[in-house]
This record gives sequence, C-alpha cells and structure tokens, in this order.
Amino acid sequence: MITLFDRQYSFLSNFSPAQITYEGIVYPTLEHAYQAAKTLDIPTRRKIAELKTPGQAKRMGKMITLRPNWDDIRLHIMRQLVQLKFKIPALRRALLESGDRFLIEGNNWGDTFWGAVPVNDNWVGENHLGGLLMEERLRIMQTVLTPALIERLEKLYHDDHMIFLLKDNSEPVEFVYNRDENIWFIAPDAPTGVSVRQYDMPWATIIDMFTVDIEDIVVAKQLKGWEL
Repeated sequence: MITLFDRQYSFLSNFSPAQITYEGIVYPTLEHAYQAAKTLDIPTRRKIAELKTPGQAKRMGKMITLRPNWDDIRLHIMRQLVQLKFKIPALRRALLESGDRFLIEGNNWGDTFWGAVPVNDNWVGENHLGGLLMEERLRIMQTVLTPALIERLEKLYHDDHMIFLLKDNSEPVEFVYNRDENIWFIAPDAPTGVSVRQYDMPWATIIDMFTVDIEDIVVAKQLKGWEL
C-alpha cells in the first residue's frame, strides 16, 4: 500500500512536474490543468497555466466562477488529465513499477473526496484520485501485456531469440541471434524501416510500445516481474 504521494512516490501527486496539453493550452502540472478546467474562460485558463507553482494554481482555482455542472464532471475531467499525465514515458514506467499496491492519497488537510485522512488505524475518505491512478495503471498493464500477447511471446521465445514490441506495431517483432557474428538481426517477416542496435542478451526483452520510437529500440523493464 502507498499512502503518501511524496519522496519516491511524489510522481503520483497532482503537484508533481508533468507537462500536460489540455484543450490547446500547455500546463506545467496536472494541478494547473485541473484548476483551469474549472472555467470555460480561455484568458483565465492561460493565467492559471502561467502561474509558477501548483499551489498558486490551486488558490486561484478557489477564486474563479465555476463552469456549469462542475461537480458532475470533475471526476471525468480528472480521469482525462490522469491519462494525459501518464502518457509521459518516465511517469508511465514509474506508475507500472508500483505493481498492484493500493494507492491512497493520504493527507492531513482534510480532503476526503480526492484522498483520505488517517483516523485511528484506518484511512477514511473516498480516495477518488487514488482510484483513478489504479484504474489508469490497470488500463496500461492490460494494453501492454494482454493474455494473447503473452501466449504468443512464450511460443516464439527460445535462447537465440529476442521479442520486442515497437511503437505503432500491434504485433511483436522477432530478433534472431547470429552466433557466428555475435549480432542480432530482424527476422525476415518483421516490419521494414526499423533500425537495430546490437545487444548481447540471449533472453526475451519486452519493449514498452508507448515509449519508443519505431527507429530507436530501447530496452524497458519487464512488467510485474514476468520472466520468459
């Protein structure tokens, strides 16, 4: 369980640096974007985007006139912003590395809607932000490692092969090891236009299809400790 979004888990906080483009405006943090989304007035949104800190953005968000039905749509807006935030490769990897741990935005400022507060030995609150983060983590996991893909990778793998996922490719790409030349090369039926870096790793490696360019293969950590 992760109950504080600080230090090594500060990336989970809405205050953490994360450049987000929402409805045509670039914001330095999710908090900036969320506070700006409270209004439909574009000049006000731009002012919020230019504020130096997320704390300033939050304070300004308390002063603006709310758009119609804000309470009805704020969860939907936050879900959209969480998805945008975790399109950033480094943040997505960090979220995946949290595994299946339960996420609670524990706080001492009394927010029991987005987070939870400690009461005796329990956490009390609706914890909507924690829930959205876990929802997004599961969505990414299911996208990257589907049961069908795992089955295919297991069938393809042996000591002289590496299996990669490439951005914009729904199918795995097979690399074959040439022992005589000590290099990897792309299997004949792989997509064209892919540059190959040399690796001396005779095991399967999974590439995060959302983080790499199709012309630049980067080794990513295997998810959930799965080893072929």
